[in-house]
Amino acid sequence: MSRRLAIYLKTFRRQHGLSQKEVAFLLGLKSDTHISRIERYLREPSVETLIACSLIFGCPAEDLFPVLFVTSRQAVRERGQKLFEDLQGNPQRVTRSKLDLLDDLLQRLSDDQSSPTL
Repeated sequence: MSRRLAIYLKTFRRQHGLSQKEVAFLLGLKSDTHISRIERYLREPSVETLIACSLIFGCPAEDLFPVLFVTSRQAVRERGQKLFEDLQGNPQRVTRSKLDLLDDLLQRLSDDQSSPTL
């Protein structure tokens, strides 16, 4: 796991004066070990943790865990491009709808300037 992944969780937690135990409590966890492991780069946060941390700190999950979003964005862009290429040339109406969606997706992902550089 990249060291840039969890640093922001620790930064936000400390900025607001919360202990790992307090964040764990807010997340509904019995122990602060989970938070410690995320902050020490030993564990990736679950979707539930991403959402809950976003709610706790009042910021997008992407601000807390940018590397997860960069990695996902790159993977989705690659798979979207592959599917777009595979579907081209198919005249069916349902395929046109898929191509429109994929075209919009690829445009959004290529235009997204908010991605942090790694």
